[in-house]
Amino acid sequence: MSQPVAGPRIVRGSRWLYCVGFARQMSGIDIRGNAATWWAKARGFYERLTTPEPGAVMVFSRTRRLHAGHVAVVKQLVSPREVRVDHANWGNDGKIYLNTPVYDVSRSNDWSLVKVWNVKLGQLGTHVYRLSGFIAQ
Repeated sequence: MSQPVAGPRIVRGSRWLYCVGFARQMSGIDIRGNAATWWAKARGFYERLTTPEPGAVMVFSRTRRLHAGHVAVVKQLVSPREVRVDHANWGNDGKIYLNTPVYDVSRSNDWSLVKVWNVKLGQLGTHVYRLSGFIAQ
């Protein structure tokens, strides 16, 4: 595991950012379309992983809460069940969320279910999100 990073924070970009544009820019993974399509579109072009690695894109599955899915870039592995990610528009506000903790809450520690730190409230979020996996170069 690597050295600790700064705490989670929110910054305002120079313009409104969506998660896909931010993830594409930060990771170099050139997939187009909403986040819910990234996992399928990566097949045959990028490595699809079941565990996180720095620089990989974490792909949240489409759900009622995330109707277009969501993507975030893994910044740091903290422990076998915690990573830090950078992502945009998590709060539907166009802002950038840096060093956000994400926790694997799956029973088998397979990164299929996660909880995301609520940066605005300074506590772990209550919702559980399904992941499709991680996309890497």
